[in-house]
This record gives sequence, C-alpha cells and structure tokens, in this order.
Amino acid sequence: MAVLASSFVRFQLGAAPPEEPISGRFGHLPLLEALFLGGLWGIVAAGALVFAIALWTERPGLLRWAIWAWVVGGVVFVLFGAMNFYTHIGMYYNLAHGTMHQW
Repeated sequence: MAVLASSFVRFQLGAAPPEEPISGRFGHLPLLEALFLGGLWGIVAAGALVFAIALWTERPGLLRWAIWAWVVGGVVFVLFGAMNFYTHIGMYYNLAHGTMHQW
C-alpha cells in the first residue's frame, strides 16, 4: 500500500478526464489528485504498518493509532467511492450524449 501511495504521486496517477462532472474540474491539475490519492493510500498503509509494529512489539497502545488511521481512511474511501460512483455515471452520460452536465 505504501508503494502504491508513492506511485500515485511519482507518476501522477488518477487525473480525471474533463467529462467527469466533479473531479473533471481538477483534471488539469494531475498533481492535486495524485497527492489526494497518494495521501489516502498512505494513511491506510500507515495504519497497516503501525498495526504490524504493535503486534510484533506487543505494544497495544499503538493499536489505537492504527484504528484511527483505518477509520479516517475508510470514511474517506467511502465518500470518495460514492462520489466516483456518480461521477463515472455522469462521465458516461456526457460521453454518450455529447453533453457536459456539471454538478
């Protein structure tokens, strides 16, 4: 997950095409979306690493940090996934009908 997070930033992955109603507005700023996605995966990766360290070192106090990382990352993933569900449908509608409906 940490390597995936760094690859988003390194190769500026995740830029949306202009046909997407919401994230398409930021398509001309690929670094912005890459930082967002890299940061999101980085939070989840940090939680996984802290969880492993907490188990290996038998320090249960660290588990709280892993849980918080996963809760924050999970909530953002759910919201981002819901937005992508609707924006991808909007993109396909715009492509199919030659429109540029925005939200």
